[in-house]
Amino acid sequence: MLFDLPGARVSGTVPGGGTVLSGGVAIVSAGVLLSDTFGIVTGAVIAGDETDFVLPGGGVLSALIGGAENVYSGTVASFTTIIGGQRTVFGHGVAIGAVVTNGGLQLLTGGWATGTTLSDGNESVTSGGVAVLTVANHGDIFISSGGLVSGAALGSSGIESVFSAGVASGTVVRLGGAEVVQSGIASGSLVQSGGQQFVEFTGGSAVSATVSGGFQFITAGGVAIATLVEAGGMQVVSRSGTAVGTLVIDPALAETPSIETVLAQGFADATTVGSGAEAFISAGGVASGLVVCSGGFAFVYSTGVASGTTVSAGGTLVVLPGAEVSILDPGTGTVISTCVVVLSSGILVEAQPSVIGVAVTPFIGDFVLPSGTAISSAIGAAGVENVYSGGTASGAIIEASGVQQVFSGGVASDSQATSLFAQVIAYGGGTIDFTTGATAASRRKRPVAWPTPSYSMAPPQPISWKTGPPPTSRR
Repeated sequence: MLFDLPGARVSGTVPGGGTVLSGGVAIVSAGVLLSDTFGIVTGAVIAGDETDFVLPGGGVLSALIGGAENVYSGTVASFTTIIGGQRTVFGHGVAIGAVVTNGGLQLLTGGWATGTTLSDGNESVTSGGVAVLTVANHGDIFISSGGLVSGAALGSSGIESVFSAGVASGTVVRLGGAEVVQSGIASGSLVQSGGQQFVEFTGGSAVSATVSGGFQFITAGGVAIATLVEAGGMQVVSRSGTAVGTLVIDPALAETPSIETVLAQGFADATTVGSGAEAFISAGGVASGLVVCSGGFAFVYSTGVASGTTVSAGGTLVVLPGAEVSILDPGTGTVISTCVVVLSSGILVEAQPSVIGVAVTPFIGDFVLPSGTAISSAIGAAGVENVYSGGTASGAIIEASGVQQVFSGGVASDSQATSLFAQVIAYGGGTIDFTTGATAASRRKRPVAWPTPSYSMAPPQPISWKTGPPPTSRR
């Protein structure tokens, strides 16, 4: 028996009573030909030790694949269920409406597939392969080396990984889904509420993504260009990550504001913060060309950098002591660097020269800036009050695990720590005057920075394939 597969060059063959197969559908087990059919085969069952070859002149409809199936140029396999097996679609072969489950794999190496459903299954697209409208729930899509996936939908535990020279276009990331762009390109992704996009490693790029209530995380050389963050979405730019031309808006006034957060060693260029939206530049983060529009809010932490900033009429910028901020165009917006600033879950609640009785919690923090006075703050469990140079806090009551942090030049007087776990911290020369309840253990020198607004969708833990190549055979 001789298989003459598409693309092979066979010459000098002398007929000797054997079988030469070059067309139709052939099923083989352990080198033994089980069947050879010219035309369409319907309802075939390919067991774990069997392989079927779909050759020119052949086609497969509604097969069950527990073993292996090879689909060659000019042929079509339709509505197949791959149960733990592997299908390979070669150049110009076509697969339509497959269901891949139980750890099965559909490998497109130059072939084309549409309407695939992954349910505890995998699809790998490489070497010019194209997948259109794949739906992944509890399934993985791998794109590499010239592969293209268009219009994929990622649901619960559905993950799309874009490797070197791979392209994902128009992916929709829904609740529980994730798109991981490691060194390829993702264009036009829509990240909905509960969905996540990770752009990481040099060469990984996300272009024109819309983060609509979802989460985008950029790190380790990854780049996000022209991202739209809306409807309570969040963009986080972490170490060695870059965001260019982000537009953060929230005109619908979602339950939580749309946010861009630039963490230490992250870089954001030309971010525009629109009405109802926010930007936070953390310690060590850098923002260049930041524009705060009417109704927008930006906050620059100590040692954060915001250069070339524009604050338009109706916009607000808060600058903590130690931040490096240059205002390109102050417009008629508000720049706050003195008084007492109170934030609730990242939203500006109050900015006054003096505030009384603020209840400080893990979600409500106050910042006592130069010329500001905080009186009788109630610092609850895990709450933090920060007193900066030129600021004064008096009569604070600090409960278990609450923290009052006093920086150089700041003054806290008559603070009352109600338990051994309450802390008042003098940092860099801050002045503390205790009246009751304080112990030596409460007088630490190490600062506890009040955190930037947290995001509810934490990055998933790395899994075995995440940094490795895409699969070429079923796991």
